[in-house]
Formats: sequence, C-alpha cells, structure tokens
Amino acid sequence: SEKTGAAFQAMVFAFIRADAPHLQVETRRVRTGSARVSGIGDVDAWEGRKLTISAEVKHYRFTASDVTAIKKFISKVQERGALGLVVASDFDPEAVKLIEEQQLRAVSLSHVTRIVSLWDPLKQRAALNAFEYAIWQKELSVDLGERLDEFLVAQGYRSATPVPDVLPEAAGGSLGQR
Repeated sequence: SEKTGAAFQAMVFAFIRADAPHLQVETRRVRTGSARVSGIGDVDAWEGRKLTISAEVKHYRFTASDVTAIKKFISKVQERGALGLVVASDFDPEAVKLIEEQQLRAVSLSHVTRIVSLWDPLKQRAALNAFEYAIWQKELSVDLGERLDEFLVAQGYRSATPVPDVLPEAAGGSLGQR
C-alpha cells in the first residue's frame, strides 16, 4: 500500500540526486526513522564519508511549532557542517525565519518547481530516473509505482508497454513480474 508522503520524499531525493550528481545520495522508506538506519535526514548526500547535504522532508505546510520537532536534525546538520534543507509543501513565514536562523534552508514545493523548470531535459530525465528508483526500489510501493507509470503514459512520456523489472521479494514481487 502507498504511504502518505512517499511520492514527496521520492521527489526530494530525485531533486537532490539530479542536482548533485557528484554526491552519493541516499533515501529511506517514508517513516523509517533516520536514526534507526544511521541517517541524519530523510535524504542524505555524501562526498565520501562527509555529509554534504541533508534534507528533512515534510509533506505539509511547515509552521513555527514544527521547528521544535526537528531540533535533533538541526543539531546533527550543524555538528557536521552540512547544508541542511527542510523541504515542505509550504512554510509559514515565521518557520522560515526560525529555520534560517539555524543556518538551514527552507525549500518549498514552489522553490523546487522553479529550479527544475530551469533544468535542461537530460537533467530532468535524470531526476525522473531517480524518482522511479526511489518508488520501486526504496519505497517498494507497487501502488505508487503503477500510478506513476499510468501518469507517464497519460503524459505521452512512455508507451503503455509494460516495463520488465525486478521487484524484491519483500514487496511481494518476483523476477520479471510486477
């Protein structure tokens, strides 16, 4: 089944992956808990063993009261000297002020959309490839993957011919089946 926020987190992963191809970018399943899997944020980007970018992803309007819920994330990003991003659907102005006072960046969906609109088609395709990877290989969401496939067909980006792929057994799939 499809978890809320999965597509949004996959989008953030894809955005960072395409924008920083020189870094090793990791994402986890939604609601995994970064600390349980040795991560800092929901999406982390590494240069070797140095954390370079870490993003906390929130698929809602982020308010000033939400800042207290990410204090541990803020602290870990500051300790490591990484670029910390809080990516949310939108932000209250007070939340942006509090985030930026901590030397992190508040990035809204409209910011991401604006930046991606400036990318060339190859970079946009790299982001789409990373998005598909996050949905099918990390999130293991057949429902979300199938909705994505239907969307890409409806947009004329892809034909309706099934794409053979390998799903991990944990997702209920087997070799060559969806």
